[in-house]
Amino acid sequence: MNSDLKDANATVSIPSLVLKSIFNDCDRHDHDETGGRIVGGFRRGVDGSLEVSVTGVIEAGPNARRSSTSFFQDGDYQAEIFRQIESAHPEVEHLGNWHTHHVNGFPNLSRGDIATYRRIVNHEKHNLDFFYALLVVSRLAGGEGISRYCIRHYILLRGDDAVYEVDPAKVTLTRDPPVWPLGSKPEPSKTEAGHSKEVRARDSATIPDLFPALRPYWSKRAGTLYWKGVLELVDGSWIDVTVPEVVSWEYGEASCYQVLAKKVPSVCAGVYENFSGRQFGSAAQAVSAFERELNQSLYRAINERSGQ
Repeated sequence: MNSDLKDANATVSIPSLVLKSIFNDCDRHDHDETGGRIVGGFRRGVDGSLEVSVTGVIEAGPNARRSSTSFFQDGDYQAEIFRQIESAHPEVEHLGNWHTHHVNGFPNLSRGDIATYRRIVNHEKHNLDFFYALLVVSRLAGGEGISRYCIRHYILLRGDDAVYEVDPAKVTLTRDPPVWPLGSKPEPSKTEAGHSKEVRARDSATIPDLFPALRPYWSKRAGTLYWKGVLELVDGSWIDVTVPEVVSWEYGEASCYQVLAKKVPSVCAGVYENFSGRQFGSAAQAVSAFERELNQSLYRAINERSGQ
């Protein structure tokens, strides 16, 4: 790290398929700067640490402008794509941006980059108190696959003029499927996926009886169904649950379902974390599995408190 950069108390996890998408874009624009937006989630530690979990990247867009020293994204296109992602993954946030300097050899964020990112993180409409920036620094001679480029990771904080760099040792690659681009998403397995109309009909027949506090809703923008409501647990508590249908457009109407939740009891945090990214063949199956594992976790916690 350069002496003018401070160490970020942060970790980053990023799917290898997301890096592949980024590096493929760099290959396509090997004479001009390029980039895109980064989406995903995050978690704050009690010590103030930050865990950034990248789940996808949004392309620069058809009206992006590029040169060897500058890059301007197509904001209208990216906003539309983000709305599509958000309809299926309401928990997703705009974490930051990525761009490349591999065409000009500048090894750090430029003054212009930093000024832009400071304006964003301090803007009243920016949801987060941090901004994550991924910079592609250079192409590595002889490198292949996701090892063919050198990258650096930065964090900027609201109300803080410092630029923090994430230690490369704290960056982890995952095999998770990205939420975007959809072309990078694997086909749901035959045991998990089903014809969307048939699955919706079965869910509509069973969920009202099994989980009467859940209601179906239709996302016009995404063209998919999702269930939303509250789920009562064994200890009498309630959590907010959303079960979106995720359609793999690449494979017609094959669909699968994921579970998103809020107000999850702290003793069940591990259960919810294990459900992140899991896919089910129906909404009823997803909620049933989620409820069962949450209640098992709560039951164990209750027994431990009672000394049994």
